[in-house]
Parts: sequence; structure tokens; C-alpha cells
Amino acid sequence: MQTPVLRFAPDVDLAPLRQALWQSHITHDFRASDEWQLVILSDPKRYQDAIALIERWQAGEPLLARLPKRSIGEASPLVQALLAVPVTSLLIVASLVVYGLLQLSGDSVLQALSIVPLDSMGQPQATLLDTIRSGGWWRLVTPALMHFSLLHLFSNLIWVWVFGRQLELRAGRIHLLVLTVLMALLSNLAQYATEGPLFGGMSGVVFGYLGYMWLLNQLRPAWRFFVPTVLLLFMLAWLVLGFTPLTAMLGLGVMANWAHLAGLCAGIVAALMLHFIVRAQPRDADASQSRSSQ
Repeated sequence: MQTPVLRFAPDVDLAPLRQALWQSHITHDFRASDEWQLVILSDPKRYQDAIALIERWQAGEPLLARLPKRSIGEASPLVQALLAVPVTSLLIVASLVVYGLLQLSGDSVLQALSIVPLDSMGQPQATLLDTIRSGGWWRLVTPALMHFSLLHLFSNLIWVWVFGRQLELRAGRIHLLVLTVLMALLSNLAQYATEGPLFGGMSGVVFGYLGYMWLLNQLRPAWRFFVPTVLLLFMLAWLVLGFTPLTAMLGLGVMANWAHLAGLCAGIVAALMLHFIVRAQPRDADASQSRSSQ
């Protein structure tokens, strides 16, 4: 089911409508440009409820007076925001849990989630091929959940929220889940092949999101991902900086640079593939993804 996108003229005051949508528990995202104001519903099943509210709003009816009051046990806006993007929220929670476990029992968690089994000295106990043959296929993606400092953890999770939430709201949960697994897989393999098994973090996935969203903005502008040019330049500068000794001199440690680069390239290739697949379809997916009102 496609994500409903409601379009409004740029000069319309949507504040009362959006407040009514939130009070009716119709979670949504908002984007504005010179041509349109877009209200992007998180749950396609609430589309008809949103249309009913819009019709009352256009008729001049008082929306808020007819809405039920929030009960004491009702979910907070933060909880609603997290529930609206369950895959993104799961990635964040899983990373937080793994970080906590690493602090409590670092060696055992590291050995369980690293791309290949490690001994107490951090040396590989098996090749990657042997690890997969023995059933340790999960290790291809689980290094992405491991972070080795609070700075490492929160810097990655901020971007997981910023990028992952957009992808989940616009493209859907399965789309984000498949993309995340693909980015983690390819970035982990690249880092292992170049630097060995001692690495972790979501940064390869984050760079994958960045490349994917940026290129889709160029190829399919209707998707309207929020990727400011200054952010793109900052991330690319950080990528280049990681290949220099400066990060170690600044006390930031050694970064998984090849995971970053592989993630970025994988995201760009994935966006190209999606673009050509959609273009080959008889009906453009962008047209079916947007529904207009007013």
C-alpha cells in the first residue's frame, strides 16, 4: 500500500488541520516548497479518516471541539512518532541495547556479533566463508549494531533517525528494511576485506542512506527527501577526512572508512537500480504514490 501524500496550495494555513490530525492520532510528516505544501500520512489505513477531517475543515467546521480529549494513559507525541516508524525505531533501540551489553560483557557480545568469530585477543578464529557455511550468516549484518563509544553511538543514531525516518515514511517499512540490510551487508564486507574483522557501527548504513536519498532527489524529485547540500558536503568531507591521519590526531580513533565508502556507493547504485526499474514499469510509481486534495 502506497504512502498517501496530500497536497495543498502554498498559501493555505494548515495549522488547524495539522493540529486536528495529530489529536485524531493521524501521524504524518510535513514538507513545504514554493509550489506545494505536502502532508504525508504515516499510516495509509488512516487516509479516509484524514479526508473526512479535511472535508470538515474546508467546510469551516470547528475541528478541535469535536475531537475526543486525550486520556491519561494515551501515548505521548514521542511514543507516537516512534511507533509511526517502527523499523527506524527498532534499529535505534537495537543499537542502544547492544551498546549496553557491550559495556556489561564486551568480549562475549563482540565475539557473538563480529563478522567472524574472534578469540580473546581479537584475532579471527575462522574465515568468512567457513563462518557462513557453519550457519553464522547473521554476522554479515550484525557488526552494524555495535558501537564502541557514546560519541560513535549517538552520532550514528541521529542520522539513522533523520534519514531512516524519511525513507520509512515515504517508501515504506519493507523498503527501508531491505535497504538497511543491503547497506549493512555491503559495507561490512568491504570493511572486512580491507581492514579485517574488528569494526562496527551504523555509519556504513548511514552513508548508504545518504547516497540513496541524494541520487533519488536528482532522478525522481517527487520523492522530496530532505538532504540539504551543506549536509551532503559535510558528510563527504567527513568521508575524505577519515582516510587521513587527522582523525586519530584529534582523538577520534580509526574510522571504518571503507565501510563508509562502500555504503555510499551501494546507496547510489541502489537508487539507480530503483530508478530504472520504476521507469520500466508501464505506470510511473511517482504518480501512484501521491494523492491530491484541494
